[in-house]
Amino acid sequence: MKRTCSELVQRLLAESRTLRFFWIGGGQQTAATMCNAIQVCFGRELFPLLVRPTIGMKRKLKWILVVLVVVFALLQLTNPARTNPPSLPGHDVSATNPPPPQIAALLHAACYDCHSYETKWPWYSRVAPMSWLIASDVKGGRARVNFSDWPNDHPDWAARRWERVSEELDYKEMPPAKYTLMHPEARLTDVQRKELIQWADTMAAKLKAAVTTQ
Repeated sequence: MKRTCSELVQRLLAESRTLRFFWIGGGQQTAATMCNAIQVCFGRELFPLLVRPTIGMKRKLKWILVVLVVVFALLQLTNPARTNPPSLPGHDVSATNPPPPQIAALLHAACYDCHSYETKWPWYSRVAPMSWLIASDVKGGRARVNFSDWPNDHPDWAARRWERVSEELDYKEMPPAKYTLMHPEARLTDVQRKELIQWADTMAAKLKAAVTTQ
């Protein structure tokens, strides 16, 4: 009597602990014969059953990859605008009471990309979704402090902005770590940070005194 592969597997599982002899086709067979029979059944029936899920998984991964590529391509249509509006005459921070060259250089290196109209847009600012984050940071930075649109006509406003600059530098909130990670030239040493803080404090005090004497 011929035994099916399923019956043979069941018999193997039942006898696996003791490795006793069992019967195939009416004759007494050894464990070695049993192993050969299992190999034949595996090759004919069990192996295709194991391969089919793998093939199905590869097809799913292929479609997932296609969908991701299509979504990434569509995201590029949503890139925000990257603009550097012209600075009006007399509105730049250097128009009145310009900082010394060393301070100006530090401000340009550490602040101007997000806090002026002189933003240097890197290549990845054109790739969504990174472009959304960069555009949002620049927009928010210009709204808080904009060295290209400085309130030179309002000393009290300018004094408060210098105080804000000093405070954020003192708390080491600026420049942010995520920016200096991609722009190592914007990193400030302790000495450079102290120089900027002292300059900002000096300008704030000078502008406040000018307001008082008016």
